[in-house]
Amino acid sequence: MLKEGEHSITEIADMTGFCDAKYFREVFRKHFGVSPSEYRGKGTAEKENSDLKQDNDGSVSK
Repeated sequence: MLKEGEHSITEIADMTGFCDAKYFREVFRKHFGVSPSEYRGKGTAEKENSDLKQDNDGSVSK
């Protein structure tokens, strides 16, 4: 859900059963080693990198 970017972190916390977004962020960081927003950012960067395709001549295009 975080990588899709369709919902806020507060909404995701609520959808996953957390009553307190601050506690969700705390538990998320302990489990994944990064904050939910950092995790979301990494997902966006990974998606952008996977969208790039390398041509046979070595040039990169979208």
